[in-house]
Order: sequence, then C-alpha cells, then structure tokens
Amino acid sequence: MKKLIKLFLLFVVLQTANSQWEPCNNGLYGAWVNCIEMNENLVVAGTNNGVYVSIDKGENWSAKNSGLEHYDINKILIKDSNIYIGTLDGGIYYSRDDGDSWITKNSGLENLTITTFAIQGNDMFVGTKKNGFYISTNNGDNWSKKTITNSTAGVVTSILFTGGTIYAGLSQEGLFRSIDNGETWEKKNSGRLGDIGVSSIAINNGKIYLGTYQALYISVDNGDNWVSKINNGGSFYSPVYDILFNNNDLFIIFGDELIHSTDDGDNWIKDSEKTTPQRVKTITSLGENIFVGTEGSIYITQNNGISWTRKDKGLTNSLIFSIVTGNANIYTASYRNGIFLSTDTGDSWIEKNTGLLPDLPMRISRIIKDNDVLYAGTDGDGIYQSSNEGDTWVKSWMPNNSSISNQVLSIVCRDDIIYVGTYSGVYSSFDKGETWEEKNKGLTNKTINVMYNDINGIYVGTQGGLFYSSDQGNNWVEYYDPYSSPRVTDIVVKDNNIFLGGNKGGGFRVSRDNGASWTPILSLIKLYESSVSSLAIGDGYLFAGTNNGVFLSKDVGTSWIEVNDGLSNINVFSLHVTDKYLFAGTYNGGLFRVKLSDFGITGVEENLICKQNYLYTFPPFPNPATKEVKSLVYWNMSTDIETDEIGIYNIYGAEVSDRSKISFDKLSSYNGYLIWNCAGIETGVYLIVIKHGTESRTIKVMVN
Repeated sequence: MKKLIKLFLLFVVLQTANSQWEPCNNGLYGAWVNCIEMNENLVVAGTNNGVYVSIDKGENWSAKNSGLEHYDINKILIKDSNIYIGTLDGGIYYSRDDGDSWITKNSGLENLTITTFAIQGNDMFVGTKKNGFYISTNNGDNWSKKTITNSTAGVVTSILFTGGTIYAGLSQEGLFRSIDNGETWEKKNSGRLGDIGVSSIAINNGKIYLGTYQALYISVDNGDNWVSKINNGGSFYSPVYDILFNNNDLFIIFGDELIHSTDDGDNWIKDSEKTTPQRVKTITSLGENIFVGTEGSIYITQNNGISWTRKDKGLTNSLIFSIVTGNANIYTASYRNGIFLSTDTGDSWIEKNTGLLPDLPMRISRIIKDNDVLYAGTDGDGIYQSSNEGDTWVKSWMPNNSSISNQVLSIVCRDDIIYVGTYSGVYSSFDKGETWEEKNKGLTNKTINVMYNDINGIYVGTQGGLFYSSDQGNNWVEYYDPYSSPRVTDIVVKDNNIFLGGNKGGGFRVSRDNGASWTPILSLIKLYESSVSSLAIGDGYLFAGTNNGVFLSKDVGTSWIEVNDGLSNINVFSLHVTDKYLFAGTYNGGLFRVKLSDFGITGVEENLICKQNYLYTFPPFPNPATKEVKSLVYWNMSTDIETDEIGIYNIYGAEVSDRSKISFDKLSSYNGYLIWNCAGIETGVYLIVIKHGTESRTIKVMVN
C-alpha cells in the first residue's frame, strides 16, 4: 500500500511540474495603503504587500519589490534621490534607483519593526516598536541607539524637529522633549494631556499639534502647556493618526475618517461619505496635490478636499473575498473595492459598483448568482442585488433591528429562497428580499461563516461547528465533531464525504460517513499546519486554499501535494473552478489563475475533443425544484443528444416520468440545458439518467 501511495504522489508531482500560476489583475485594482511620500519626481506608496511607485503624480502605479523580503510597509522617507522604507519585522530597506532595487540598512538596529522616520540636516532618526529610537549620521549605513530618559515604554511612534528641539511621541507615556540632540529628555505632559499615547505630531505657524489616542492637542509654548480641541461641543474620543496642513487648512485622520478644520481646530467639517474617502490610513501633500491612502485605494484632491479622484491604476493588492461565475462572466468581490466583472476569463476587469452605498466602493464579503440575479453581501450594509449582470445594484436587505448584525458572512439561494448568514444567525426571504425571517432554531452558535447547498438541505459552518437543516432552515441539527476548535470556514460535499475548512492543527477535517465521524487531514504536515479558508471539489480533484497557498488532492482527500509555483501571494482566501481554470483570490495580493490541464485535470471542452462519447453534466438548478429543473450538459457530437435514451426514476428504481417531459435548450452543437418539466411530481428525490453512446450520467434532483 505504501508503494502505491508513493507511486501516486510521484505521478501527481510529474503531472503538476509545469503548472504555473499567473496574476490576472488588469483592471482589478486596489490596495491597503499604509503610507505615502513624494517629491517633485515621484510618489511612493507603502502597502501591506509591497511598494508602488508613480512617476506621473498617481495616474499609473508600478510594483517595486525587487530585493524585498518583508512586504508590510509602515513608513517611507525620501531623502534627496534616496528612498527609505520601514517595514514590519524587516527593518529598513533602501533604494537609490527609484525603487527598482532594494537593500537592507539594519546595522545596529535591535528591533526591526519601524514605526516612524525623521530627518534633521544629515542626521536620520527612526523609531521602533521596542528599544526607543536610533540615529544615523551616514545615510543609514549604521545606527546608534538613543535612550529616552525617564521613559519605560520605549515605543516611539512619532518624531518632530523644530529648530534645535526634538519632540518624541510615545505610545504609552505621552510626549518627550530634548534640546541637546537626544542626549537628555523631559516629559511635556502637563494638564489634561497626561500620559496619553501619542500617534502623530505636526507644527504650523509656531504651534505644535499633537495627535493622541484620545484627542487632538495644541501647544503655543513649545509643549509646556496643552489645550484640547472640541468637536462642535463634544470631545474627541478616537485616535488622531495623522495630521496635515494645506493652505492653513488642518486635516486629521480621526479614527479612520478624514475631517478638516478651517479655523485651527475650533470647528470641524465632516464631508459626506459620498465625496470623502473612507477608512483612511495616511495623508500627505506636495503643492496643491493632497494624497490619501485608504484600506482599499489612493485618492487625490487638488481643491483642498472639495472633491476627490480615485487613482489606483496598477495597484494590484486587492483582498479577493469571493468569486462566482454566471453566463460566461466571472465576478469577484473585493473586500474594500466592490464588485468587478470579467468577460474574458480574467484577462481584464471592469468595476460594477453603481448603486452600492456609499458611491465610493464598499467592502463586499460575499457574492453569489442565482439564475439571473446576483446577490452581494456587505460588511455592514446588508445585501444588495442586481438583475442586469451587475450594471446596477439595489438594496435587498438591511436589518431594522439594532440587535441583528448587518454584516453578511455568507449567502445561498435554494428554490427561490435567499438565506443569509450573519453574526446574528440565519435569515431567509421567500420574496426576493422584500421581507425576512429569523431561522435560528437549534443553532447554538450564530456566527455563520459559510453556507452550502446539498441535495436535500443546507449546511452552515459556524465559529462553533457544523449544522444541517432539511426543512428550509426551520430547524437545525448539530453534527458532533470532536475537534477542540470547531470553527468552520468552508464546506464541500462529494458523495458521502464532507470536507470542512478550519484552523491550523487539525481544523481541516473530513467525514467519510455523512457526518457520523470526523478525522483531521494528516497526510501532509504543511497542510495540517495551515488554516484552510476555501475549498473547491469536482470530478477527480479537491483543492484547498490556505494561508500557505493551494494544495491539491486527486484521490478525494487521501493524498495531497502543494501547487504554488508562480503564486506570489500564498495567503489564499477564495477558490473558484471554471471549465478551464482554477482561480485563487488572495489576502491583499489580488487574483491568480492556473490552467486545470496543468494538474492533469481536463476541462470540459478539451474532454469533448479527446473522448469519443463524452458526456458531462453540471449540478441542476433550482434544486429543490417545483415546476422545472435545468442542468447544463456537454456531449460529444458523434450522436444527437436529443435522440439519447433518457429516463426519470425515483430512488426505488421505478420510472416516474417519460421522455416527453424532457426538452433541450441548445447553446451550441455540443452543449445546452436539459430541462425537466416536473410540475405535478410528488415531493421526493429523483434521478435523471442519460445514456450517450458508451457513457451515462445521473442527475439527482429534489422535487418539493
């Protein structure tokens, strides 16, 4: 037996040796932008998956990551023609060729998480997560540690120079000041400031502006005294992460909102969500151009914030949460940039966000297609639907009860009923979203991560295990699972096998007996140690998308291999299989695809060519059915499908409907929809059996 397994693995490895993932993000733009800096010649953006550079003021962006081994960029400093970036856990990288290549500059640094940069003459200063800050007098070749006396925290978040004075903001102990180039320090935390953590510092017209984790403070006497600013009668209670002055207008990032003041902070303007970028992370300016980086993109204003333009062409670091196909189209749900459509199998993409609120694209958590209707679940604004291939969207569901979560985690449609999984359980609609009903009876955990349609009912995977309903969600039955951390992230079912995605260390598990018993997937240690986010199963294959890339089994989960060649971001969130490709959506790395034939999996149309009597059937819909049911069928053209022997049987083998109830809606000479008119058939499970030459296929249908 061991020899057979080894031979199988060798065969699969040889088959997949030439498999190669390729990015497919042309038009699928977006990125989580942590920091932006610029000079007259270029703009540099740091994301949580690398560096981008623009030489045309943000019109076009190019990834510049050659030499980087750490891609989470916290801070940027541009000094003359040199670029310095501070990373999470990787220290400092340096480029003197506009980002084309990078080398490390970490000599002397004891901590490699960089929190801030500053420059004074020829001296460079950096703050780190631990151990205070460091100074370099030779362009970063060497760093010397500087201790902030009287401080015990040592986490420097911001540094400001003014004249011969240095101000250092700390994450826990407020503000410190040095007048001898950092040799000695004194606290400057008088009044209400106290030891509040500092997140940002700026200076304008001799005043010091201090952003803290609770409020904005201003000092007119070099930090000896501080005054907090009031927002139209109410104190700030959110962090002020960044501060910018432009034409004496004061802009701050308040939490993750961008607000501004024209009277030195006495009053604040919060523009409409439809005109102002949301979930802002950083702000900077040069001349009339103000750039902001958000959780999903980059925006620019040239009129002091009156209007903003999105500028992200070339940013390809989207978080792809969900992928679906329909009518030869592919749709992706980008968690921060809305819906995108491809009509050419991923070669190019266009946005489809008209009607999604706010007008600046929102965070989409799930997208599905049921017949001709698309449903998009959002993270905080309920469900939207589109009946015109995503051209326009209308709101389908938003709970009016504050105790019900409006964060949609999962959606399925079954027999014209919409089921929604939220943090508050399951809700269903029988009238395409006009009214909704709670469906939580029997659910002991109401965080519904995933929902899966089975022939006879619905599975839901929660933070606390797997549940099943066979009566339209009216009652749920829990599956016993001995796993100690029963979080379920995805579900696929094949014959009697149920596969569940979950946490690393055994969360990916399988039942071979319809849920009576469960075992973790143990055959590949790297897969066992991975968190499985997404699964895709079909005839002859099972793919698992994980935080360590994609894995493939060709024997229903018994043996596995890693298939990551060319996958530059291995944190995979979503998988989707078409007739020729496997698509993988990543965490802040965009979308990738690979040919199924690279894995020895033959696509539908390729099978038509190479198999004389080929017959392939897709899952039927709607299922359960009431009046008619359809299944997409591919056949070899040697004989006409309409002359084939077709029968409809109950589960006891008795024929219940003759051939006259079957019709075909042909799409071409080799494929089309088989349609069974099941009106008047009693409730139950039925089998449509097709015989085409030497091939036969069975389509299982539930009639309700």
